[in-house]
Amino acid sequence: MNKNRALKVVNPVLLVLFLNQAITGFLHEAIPHETYEVLHGGGGVAMVVVVVVHLLLNWSWVVNVLLKRRKSTGEVDGQSG
Repeated sequence: MNKNRALKVVNPVLLVLFLNQAITGFLHEAIPHETYEVLHGGGGVAMVVVVVVHLLLNWSWVVNVLLKRRKSTGEVDGQSG
């Protein structure tokens, strides 16, 4: 599976996990404790895993953006100047 196809799967999954966290967080008092633990706790762990995958798939973009920022601020080898 190439990177673009993987992102077409990862991004919607990340959205669903984000919505799960938000909804279960807001409805914490209305959801039974055991259900909340599974949905919110498990969803949080799954979300962290998917965020790491998302970052790995977009790592070249992250590096390019950070390097552009670094060059635009005049930093060289960790020194501003």
